[in-house]
Amino acid sequence: MNYFASSLGRRCNYCHVNNSGQWDYAADTKPGKNTAREMIKLVMDVNKGTFKGNPTVSCYTCHRGRNQPQGVPHFAIAAAFAAAKSKAAGPGASCTGRSAASIAEPTTLRVRRADEIFAKYADALGGQAAIGKLKTRTAKGTIVQANGNSLPFELISIRATCSTS
Repeated sequence: MNYFASSLGRRCNYCHVNNSGQWDYAADTKPGKNTAREMIKLVMDVNKGTFKGNPTVSCYTCHRGRNQPQGVPHFAIAAAFAAAKSKAAGPGASCTGRSAASIAEPTTLRVRRADEIFAKYADALGGQAAIGKLKTRTAKGTIVQANGNSLPFELISIRATCSTS
């Protein structure tokens, strides 16, 4: 059940009935519970018919922690292409802000290498010398469970140094 709750970003009460602190898990009064059953059957059918029974598709495959499935992924490169072409569009541009001629034009988008990105990140932090001076790292937060309980946490990382004599 925690898997379903996490996959959909919902708590238990989305499907299950709670009457004054008493859970009635068997009750079928909430529409979300029937929808969940239909979706579970769909996932099982897809895995059986397409992936020979291997659990390849799951609730999370589409929902990604949200109640509504995420149907269209974010295409950053396509968005950058559209923005660049929209700025360059002049007279005769279509309702998309681009002329028919400009849509067919090839474009070159610079894709940065990972080492370039990490170098810029290190520079933003003050350079390798500043990073080298760091001895500890602390992360604090709250973990919220599917049933609504929340627990504070604190993670402390200490960099060990070794010396040779």
